[in-house]
Amino acid sequence: MKTLKIYNLFVIFVALACSCLLCGCQNNYEFVNVKQDNELTGGNLTFDYQQDTQTINVGGNNEIILFYQTNLLKGWEEEGNRIGLEFNSPSNLKSFEDISIKIDEQEIDNINFLSVNNEKTGSFVIYPLIEKIGELIKITILWESNSKAQIYYLKIDPNTILMKK
Repeated sequence: MKTLKIYNLFVIFVALACSCLLCGCQNNYEFVNVKQDNELTGGNLTFDYQQDTQTINVGGNNEIILFYQTNLLKGWEEEGNRIGLEFNSPSNLKSFEDISIKIDEQEIDNINFLSVNNEKTGSFVIYPLIEKIGELIKITILWESNSKAQIYYLKIDPNTILMKK
């Protein structure tokens, strides 16, 4: 009888494990609000976030994206044109320790969390390098290792100008 109970528990465990593999048993978080950072990195640009398509539209007719030197404090290992994007984390996120971010296929090592009284808030800023006008930049956020990846798109208006060095 005891062996049968253990066997039944084993079968239930295997069934749950298989169903998680099939259905993806992942934490799903809502898509979050995105805005230009408070410092207006990139310049005073037209900024429009479309939450239904997760598309961040930046720039406009003759608007200029500013050029920046390297800044290791902000994680800028390369000089170039940048835009600051502030993301608010999902309200039900418990920890900021496992967040993983990619810009296109490049992993971001230095996530700039905003702090209040030395405590991390639910917001962070990233600074994608803008190399071509009209380009579409893919931003992938994994809030936890077992969560479903969220994909955002940064679209630079083709009538925007990149400031030269």
